[in-house]
Amino acid sequence: MMKTGVTLMKTFEEVNDINSIILPDDTLDSDFCAECTGELIFDNSRGEIICSNCGLVTESKMIDHGQEWRAYSSDEHNNRSRTGEPLDVLSDDIKLRSTFSAINLLTTDAKGNRLSTTKRFDFYRLSKLDNRSRQGEIRNLRIALRELSRITSQLELPNNASKTASSIYRKALRLDLIRGRSIDSMMAASVYIACRETAIPQTLKDIVVATPNLSIKDLARCVRTMIRFMKLKPQYSKYSLYIYRLGEKLQLSMDTRAYAVEIVEKAKNQGILMGKNPMSIAAASLYIAGIQLNERRTQLEFSEASKTTPVTIRNRFKELIEILDLSEIQKKIKRGPAHFKADI
Repeated sequence: MMKTGVTLMKTFEEVNDINSIILPDDTLDSDFCAECTGELIFDNSRGEIICSNCGLVTESKMIDHGQEWRAYSSDEHNNRSRTGEPLDVLSDDIKLRSTFSAINLLTTDAKGNRLSTTKRFDFYRLSKLDNRSRQGEIRNLRIALRELSRITSQLELPNNASKTASSIYRKALRLDLIRGRSIDSMMAASVYIACRETAIPQTLKDIVVATPNLSIKDLARCVRTMIRFMKLKPQYSKYSLYIYRLGEKLQLSMDTRAYAVEIVEKAKNQGILMGKNPMSIAAASLYIAGIQLNERRTQLEFSEASKTTPVTIRNRFKELIEILDLSEIQKKIKRGPAHFKADI
């Protein structure tokens, strides 16, 4: 098997491959191939020991004991250097566990000197205080991270959103914002804020659907609490993300979605979108674009896909055509109902 000395090998120039390295003398029992007595080399990209003459693979699936990261400067190398596996915010102890040993096994110190009875009693008290201080926090994080895993799995959120939500919840836990509030509701609020931070089109209703026994009112209250006390500044929702998401659900063409984005951008410049539900704005703009490009869907279909009421979509529709001077659309609506039923 390979040793750590492989990193000090010289390049195998005869093969003209920077990943092929001559093995040192103490790597194997024999430095030559058993078939043709050719010289053995180590292919770093494949983790194999092969013969440079006949190509025989004498060892495969070798373990790489080097780091999994790359550094391009000495400062970057020093910042990334560590011992053990990387930290993981999705674990309750961030993969950095440090506890006192069991008191019945703690008989000597780090230098091997025997501990006295008084010292052992002091360490016993420290061990109990350490466990007692971390027990509530670890239990809270285990419940919260289990709920986070369930929500992200149901909503099919990426890993970066999960890590962002975990970091937000940990900060709220350190600020003692979880006390007196539901763990599920605070974690759901963390997921919503994480979606805003990572530009993922998820609404409050989407989070509520994935979280049983939670109302939109309670979720919105928790979101406001975290933003206020944690001084967060989540990004504003991009209407284009909701338009493309809703257009995919209703099987609308890319031309219709692009035209809806243009409508929203014009309305945004007029300043009429502030305080409006982004999903209702996306539904109304797609409704207008579908009428203009002869790719109509009914208001009921938009209502079911966007989880809003037809009245809300109708009100946003009237506001858009009034501000953007699209009164000719009213005449096209009287032509008849939509001829296509999307699978929602």
